[in-house]
Amino acid sequence: ESLESLRLCAVGLTSLAPLCALPALAELDVRANPIPASSDAARELGAVFASCGALASFKLAPCDLASAPRSVIPGGLRAFCLLRSSGALRELEGKAVSPNERHFVVGQYLAKRAARAAKAEAAGAAKDRRATTHAAGATGGAPVAAGAAAPNPNGRPGRPTSAPSIRKEHTLHHHNAR
Repeated sequence: ESLESLRLCAVGLTSLAPLCALPALAELDVRANPIPASSDAARELGAVFASCGALASFKLAPCDLASAPRSVIPGGLRAFCLLRSSGALRELEGKAVSPNERHFVVGQYLAKRAARAAKAEAAGAAKDRRATTHAAGATGGAPVAAGAAAPNPNGRPGRPTSAPSIRKEHTLHHHNAR
């Protein structure tokens, strides 16, 4: 638990999960290991950063995970690590991490997250408007809250009839009145 520096280069390491048990790590070098480019390995990498808050230097490449596509490591390795690390990370893959770089990456992430949230909110609002409009059409124009049952226009229990059926009933009643 008090280990601060660990170098496990080219030793056949396939999982980063065991490293989460070393919270005092300040330097971690796991280059040239067969760590796969998988979602599980990416989650393990994120867990290492979450567990090792004092991590100031991290080296991973070359390995499959370091060159994984953005579908596995969103934003690429550098952004992924910067977003999951504490403010202690000063060196990543042998290159210095500046406060401006960290600020830029976090700002981009927050902007994308806000845009996704706004898009989801707009889609939800449009869906609610469609549901209210559809229900209002069945009530002769009276708005109905989304998820609420619209009254049956023919006054009978069960499924509302369609507009052509209502006209047909009206026509039948009109002919019977003669």
